[in-house]
Amino acid sequence: MNILDFTAEEQSLIAIYAEPTRLTTAAAIVSAMPDMEAAFKDIAASSAAKLAGMTDDEFAQAAFVTDDDEPDDAA
Repeated sequence: MNILDFTAEEQSLIAIYAEPTRLTTAAAIVSAMPDMEAAFKDIAASSAAKLAGMTDDEFAQAAFVTDDDEPDDAA
């Protein structure tokens, strides 16, 4: 699995809840789910499942960023 297997929304969510490892990141996302709006719960669930399906090496090589972290091409 690679970064392209994640939607932009999933990548942003993972970046927001980023922890040192994929499993702690997935756990942070799952623990926040009760407080999320319904639309975000589906994104959170798929993000956590995809994190569980990737290796630690894949996670370490992935660059999960929020839209705010990306450079502005309009400048």
